[in-house]
Amino acid sequence: MTSRHSAILFSLRASCDAIHAGALRAMSAIGAAKALGLETPVQARLQTQNPAHANLFCQWSRLERIDGVTLKFSAAFVEHAVSGRRTALVAPPSRGGSEWGWRTPR
Repeated sequence: MTSRHSAILFSLRASCDAIHAGALRAMSAIGAAKALGLETPVQARLQTQNPAHANLFCQWSRLERIDGVTLKFSAAFVEHAVSGRRTALVAPPSRGGSEWGWRTPR
């Protein structure tokens, strides 16, 4: 019997075979892989744990309240939306470059 603190392991040979088979399967799919493209700016939603946290976030001018615990905002890049960079939420629009004032990655 196993629990969340234990596991059933493969033998060394079975582990190596499983890794090798997975690597071969992944390498055979490379030609069919396509990059995921998202239109920017990215529209993101943020769900907080409670209304008090949402109230704190709503002090930033770039966030819009959807309901008691959900906010929405836009970010120039997916990285900024996912990392929750404070600058993505409060940075004023710039006069040049992107709307957010960041340089476009090369």
